[in-house]
Amino acid sequence: LGWMFGDYVLGVQMGIILTLPWIVELPVGAVATSEGNLGSLSSTGIALHISKTMPESVNIIIVLAIVAGLGVSIVGRQMVRSMRRVNVKFVYQADHAAKKGNIHQITLLNLAGVAQSYLLGFVLVGSSFFIGTFLISKIATLIPPFFNGAFAYAKIGLLALGLAMTIRLIITRKSISYLIIGAMLAALVLVVG
Repeated sequence: LGWMFGDYVLGVQMGIILTLPWIVELPVGAVATSEGNLGSLSSTGIALHISKTMPESVNIIIVLAIVAGLGVSIVGRQMVRSMRRVNVKFVYQADHAAKKGNIHQITLLNLAGVAQSYLLGFVLVGSSFFIGTFLISKIATLIPPFFNGAFAYAKIGLLALGLAMTIRLIITRKSISYLIIGAMLAALVLVVG
């Protein structure tokens, strides 16, 4: 998205900040997790779009867009639950078609499931982008630009939270010694190199 909107740096910042918190959510089986990909996509688009017109408030915009992205991901979770209910009906219909040997109907049901997913994702991201752009640009104008520095700390805090959640996945009693050795080798390379 950074490339599309012409701001690589902000695109990468948003990508890093938004990837880390959702990396710990693994949608295994029927577990309901938030749809971080949809939330990340819409909030990054919102931040990139608004920051062009309000560069003096970029940190305020980033934090507000991330909060909006969290809301979109929660709505996305509900959307996935609804899609799963419809997909179960598709599976029953496909089973019935398989018993009859109707491959054409099975293919159509498969395509219907895929189309449903793309359509609902497109509608959610598109509508949240337009609504979020409108609301966040209005809210950001109410916050004085001198608060932009304070929001920079909030942005760093969100990044730190994401890193902490990711590190929690990596560090175990078995891996801590490897982590320490790796950190010492990295420090040695920095000092010597």
